[in-house]
Amino acid sequence: MNKSINFILGLAFVLVIVSSCSVHKPFMSDGAAQILAKHHRIAILPFYVSISEDYKKTQFGNRSKGQEYWTEQERLAGIDLQKNTFLRLTKKINKGKFDFTIQDFITTNKTLEKEGIRFSQLRSFEKGTLARILGVDAVIWGESEMDYSTFKMPMNNGITTTFKIFDAETREMVWSNQSFQSISNRMDTPQYLANRSADNLIGTLPYKK
Repeated sequence: MNKSINFILGLAFVLVIVSSCSVHKPFMSDGAAQILAKHHRIAILPFYVSISEDYKKTQFGNRSKGQEYWTEQERLAGIDLQKNTFLRLTKKINKGKFDFTIQDFITTNKTLEKEGIRFSQLRSFEKGTLARILGVDAVIWGESEMDYSTFKMPMNNGITTTFKIFDAETREMVWSNQSFQSISNRMDTPQYLANRSADNLIGTLPYKK
């Protein structure tokens, strides 16, 4: 009996670990391989981050913060994800794992500010045009959405992160992929989960040597 219980518990543990992270099959547009081969310099835009209302309620209870507070938290989280993705990509580039150069995220953000492009405008702004403004061959646009509900199983709560690559010349999206990172314990913060899901996507970028 004890062996059966141990087996079931062990299987449940494995299932939780396996389901804690999932990466989808990438999308590539027609002719993407030829377009991607022309990308020698790339910029990473600040991420769009969305935190669910249910998660917000768990943080402060009845002392809930206003929309202005959460809008600023999402903006800061987007810049943090941009920075961390830039740093992780830089390490891989320095190790010779990717065949392109990447624009410093500070330069990217200063250029956007100089051009009068606000953070709140980025999601609706044509990304190919942003690539041209930034003087790069392509941009990586990331979105992270926190999905949390007390009515869900823990493994179904987490963050979905999407990477999209937009070409400057054609202004088209040529590649995209998505990763889901679920909450595996109470210490998992949205920042940790978002960075984990972004890390998973970095390994799938179509620029490997």
